[in-house]
Amino acid sequence: MIGAVCPGWGRAPKAILVVVLGALLGACDPHDRVKFTNPSSTGEIGILLDGTVDGSGENDKKYITTADGHVDPGGVTSGANNEVIAWQKRRPVALEESVGWTAGKEDVTVPFANHMGIPFEVWLVKGPTADRQAQAVAACVKLDQIWRDERMGAFISSFSMNDVTGDPDAADFHDFTCAKAADIKTDIGFNASRINIYYVDRVDFGTGFGTGKGVWCGGGLVAMGRTTSDHLSAHEAGHGFELDHVNSLTTNFDTTNVMHNASNNREWLTEGQTFRAHLEPNSAINDLYALRPGLPTRDCGNLSETVSLKAVVEFGREAVPFLLRAVAVGPSPERVRSFDSSYRQRALNALVAIGPEYVVEDLRTVGDSAEDADLRKWIEDAVRKLSGGR
Repeated sequence: MIGAVCPGWGRAPKAILVVVLGALLGACDPHDRVKFTNPSSTGEIGILLDGTVDGSGENDKKYITTADGHVDPGGVTSGANNEVIAWQKRRPVALEESVGWTAGKEDVTVPFANHMGIPFEVWLVKGPTADRQAQAVAACVKLDQIWRDERMGAFISSFSMNDVTGDPDAADFHDFTCAKAADIKTDIGFNASRINIYYVDRVDFGTGFGTGKGVWCGGGLVAMGRTTSDHLSAHEAGHGFELDHVNSLTTNFDTTNVMHNASNNREWLTEGQTFRAHLEPNSAINDLYALRPGLPTRDCGNLSETVSLKAVVEFGREAVPFLLRAVAVGPSPERVRSFDSSYRQRALNALVAIGPEYVVEDLRTVGDSAEDADLRKWIEDAVRKLSGGR
C-alpha cells in the first residue's frame, strides 16, 4: 500500500532509472561540445581551439572529431582569442571567432562553407603545343591533388587553355621576366577575373634565364619555363594565395613543402598555410575571386617581412633608403600603387619609427620619372600622416 500512495518511494523500473540518471548527468556534465554544419562526407575534422581548457590556457589546442562527428574539448572557459578553427577535406577552412566560453556547458557550432571552385586561365606561348598542353595538364592534376590531400577546401573548376604559339607577338615572350608582365597581358591576352599561367620557353626571376624556372609576378600572373615540374606550378600559384617561401623555417619545413623555393619533391601544405590562403585579405581567394564575402579576414603577416623590417629599424638612419625602396616596390611590381599592401604599410611604419625628417632627404632614391615623382609625393604624404603631421 505504501508503494501505491507514494510511488516515488518505491523502486523505479530499471529503464526509467537509466533515463532519469542520464538526464541528471547530462545536466551536470561540464564538458563543452563543438559541432559543425555543412561538413563533407569525406574524412575526419580537425580543429584548433583557443581558450582555457580544464583550467589551463590553450592556444591552438588540437582535437579530432569523434565517430559521430563532433569534438568534446573538455570544460572550456574564456581565455586568449576564444576561437575555433576547423579543417576538413572538400571544405574551406572555417573560423568561429569570439566564442562565448563560460563555466557552464556550451554547444559551439562551426559552419563550413561549400567546396570552392577556382578557375585558371592558361596561355601556351612557346610550342610544341602538344608538349605544353601535356605539361599544363600535369600541373593542373598535381595542384588539384595537393589541394585535396591538404584540406585546402578548393578545387580547380576550370583550366582554360589558349594556344597562342602562332601569335606574331609570342616570340617576344619566349624569354620572360616580370618586366614584360604588362606587355604580355596586352599583346598575348589576360583574363582579369582569374590567375593566368603563361607557358613560355625560359624564365628569369633575377638569377638568369632557365627553362626549369617559374615566377609569380603579382597581379594574377604566373610564368613557367618549358621544362618546369608539375609541382612548381603549385608553388608559384601559392604566392597568389599570399604564401611565402619557407626555406628559412628549417625546424618545421623541408623541401617537401609546396612553398620551398628550391625543391624537386613538393607535396604538402600546413594548416597554417591553408588558413592564410583563405583569410589573408590579399589572397586571390578574397582579392581576386571574392569567394568569401562577409566572412572574416586576417592579416597574418609574413615572417621574412616582419623580421627584415624589424631588423632594419635597428639600423636607424641608414635604413631609410632601403625602406623607401620597399615602400616603392612592395613584394611585387604589381603592388606598386596598392595602398593595401601589408608589406608597404610595415615599411611606412618603420620609416615613421626611425624619423620622418629623414624621408624627404632620401626620397630621391625612389626614382626620377614623372610617375616616380607622384610616388615620392605619395610616400611623403603617407609618412607625414602616420607621424601626425611631423
